[in-house]
Amino acid sequence: MGGGGYWGYPGENRVFERVYDGVMSEVQQPRSADGEPSGDPQPWLFGPGPGATPRVQELDDDALIGFTVHSQRSRSRMEAQEYAAYAELARRKIAGTSPLSLPRPGKAPYLESRADAHDRAVTWAASEFAPPLRLSPITMKNKVDEAMTLVHDLPRVWQALADGRITGTKARFMVKELTKLDPQLAAEVAARLAAGRRALHTRAATDRG
Repeated sequence: MGGGGYWGYPGENRVFERVYDGVMSEVQQPRSADGEPSGDPQPWLFGPGPGATPRVQELDDDALIGFTVHSQRSRSRMEAQEYAAYAELARRKIAGTSPLSLPRPGKAPYLESRADAHDRAVTWAASEFAPPLRLSPITMKNKVDEAMTLVHDLPRVWQALADGRITGTKARFMVKELTKLDPQLAAEVAARLAAGRRALHTRAATDRG
């Protein structure tokens, strides 16, 4: 592999521009009622057939690795935006939810705790996401809980994900482990980890130059 390695191989932008142009040509085709393209189909990156979009066989080793790095960073950025959307809808539901007061015959009214009201609002938000995303309510509730922790309690970790400096898998692992710590200590650890990843990417950019 060349001196730049997969962090910046020669012709990187040219390859990605060809990929983008080919994919967008397919996406922007007129579509019939069933959703299938009505024009001549355009090949995807790794699809069969000739066309403007390079196939896997046409890319050299550096280009293959470089494309996967590019794709991974793009996925990280998209996951961060998804988490932000989950957290924002949950925040809105929480803001509009008050503890319930339920009458009980012969007893004092049942007053819902703030923690239970909060959880009910998060469950409400998850129930709106679950059907269109084809996920179970429990799975979606876990995702919204993760998002709330990541966005509001560990913003440095969320930012690292949004910058493409860590993967979604690493972000979820950090959420799981850091929530076991005291909140202040967790924030300090997250800050150090984020700083370490930023320094690593800075060094990689310097090496490319």
